[in-house]
Amino acid sequence: MISSRFSLAFMIMIGCCQVVHGQINPPELLCVRSDTLFWNPAINGCGSFVATEIYTSSNRNGPYSLLARITDLAVTTFEHKIAGQSFYYLLADFNCPGETAISSDTLDNRDPTQTMIEVVTVESDGVRISWLENTDPETIGYVIYRTTNRGTTPIDTVFNALEYLDRTADPNTRSETYNVVALDGCGNQGAFDVPHSTIFLTADDDFCNRRIALLWSNYEGWQNGIENNQIWYGSDGSPIIFEHQVNGSDTLAGIFDVVHETQYCIQIVSKRSSSAFTTRSNLICLTADVLRPLEELVINNVTVNSNSEIDIHWTYNADADLDTLEMSRGKDTLSIATLATIGSSSSDQNIYTDRSADVKGGPYYFRLNATDACGTTFQSNTMSSILLRLETSNGDGNLIDWSSFYLPERLLVDYSVCKIDQGMENLLTSTAGSNTSFIDIIPPMPVAGPACYVIKANHTDRTGGDARVARSNTECIDQKVVIFVPNAFVPTGNNTIFRPEFVFENSIAEYAFRVFNRWGGEVFFSQNPQVGWDGNADGSPCAAGTYIYSLEVTLTDGTTEVKSGSVHLLR
Repeated sequence: MISSRFSLAFMIMIGCCQVVHGQINPPELLCVRSDTLFWNPAINGCGSFVATEIYTSSNRNGPYSLLARITDLAVTTFEHKIAGQSFYYLLADFNCPGETAISSDTLDNRDPTQTMIEVVTVESDGVRISWLENTDPETIGYVIYRTTNRGTTPIDTVFNALEYLDRTADPNTRSETYNVVALDGCGNQGAFDVPHSTIFLTADDDFCNRRIALLWSNYEGWQNGIENNQIWYGSDGSPIIFEHQVNGSDTLAGIFDVVHETQYCIQIVSKRSSSAFTTRSNLICLTADVLRPLEELVINNVTVNSNSEIDIHWTYNADADLDTLEMSRGKDTLSIATLATIGSSSSDQNIYTDRSADVKGGPYYFRLNATDACGTTFQSNTMSSILLRLETSNGDGNLIDWSSFYLPERLLVDYSVCKIDQGMENLLTSTAGSNTSFIDIIPPMPVAGPACYVIKANHTDRTGGDARVARSNTECIDQKVVIFVPNAFVPTGNNTIFRPEFVFENSIAEYAFRVFNRWGGEVFFSQNPQVGWDGNADGSPCAAGTYIYSLEVTLTDGTTEVKSGSVHLLR
């Protein structure tokens, strides 16, 4: 411990003066402790020693008067009891004719003045203390004091330096407080100036707000205060850089939009008001445990699959911290309600298949709803299925009509109208987005089975990328039978057979054709559309005249056509 127990041996450590010819060197005035002056004797080679002279004054600038003459060279102390401040210097009287005696340093009987700390700052291996030079001539070194919960105690003594690195400090667990006092050759120490304390930073991650909350104790010791507190940080090993600053009185701040499982190293840098001096806090490094946000929740496509089920293609960032994820469905955008809860997925690209939807009862509107681990809710875009409807058009074609594809977050390119023939989808036409109907003209010739169609909506994202195809339900239709019945025939002429003529005869499932005479007797019956009446009954020609017919046709779609009328048999 550095204290007034310093011995004279400590005083001798500063050495002796070198011999300078042409002048008489003075004794080396070391210090004044209590009422006693201490010095090292003068060394001169010009002549014999006569006396050591002590001069004193109550004012540093004089006038000075001779206090004592010590004629014994071996005597190196002198006690001068006096109240108040006194200043002293020494001269050596040697028998050196013609040479001038020079004075020693002027010292007073007071302890060294206060030493002002410039800054204390945290470094990677301790705390560095820097201070201003104490200009008192008796100052030969500095004592470093540190304050803990056990009190203020000296930790080291420094000579020939104005800074000190305290490697025993623990600035990562507390604010460290320091004083620096001047030390003279007698072991006297100067008075304490204002202590300086390091910035102590703590940090904690805020899970739901995705930030790191910072709390620190402000730097203490600068009399003109702190101009600002700067937040510096780096992530995943990158150098720490300035991020933003707050007022010098603030002790709270945050780092926002923190990324989960990223390491952040953070430090507070405080700037002294009206000065270039800065000081740094302890450096904190932590791996953030924060919410992984839902950054994307998008329905990309709604399409009917080969099983007449609806596939909803959707995208999200699979690493998001979600509490619930639900698929919702409605017959319009206002009636959408929860359809099912979807389990978590490890893939960004996903498909949900709606097996409960009647694809012929649509269209259906789909939307995703999500709730993250902090209770924030999200909605995806809304997208609809496409409903295809068919009906015959005046007996010569099929009217193809479909619902508009609802996709407000994407761009509709066009609709492809396709006819299915032996499993092949053949393009009939492409229409613009505003056109949702088309007539497929059917030639009046026998057709094998019903006609089947599907609509394909070609669409992209708003940049023209991510091209996708949304399919409607596949629909088939039997052609409506068109019946033509002649009103006369000549069994012996060109038109020898009386029978109905049909367009799309293959659509007939059941057939009953009867002819009656004017008394109601049945003269002809057939269940084959290809077999007609030849004008005979029971193998004998019928008389010319008017006959009544009755036709009943059941079509493949289950509908029945009934037709009756008269026909003239001519001979």
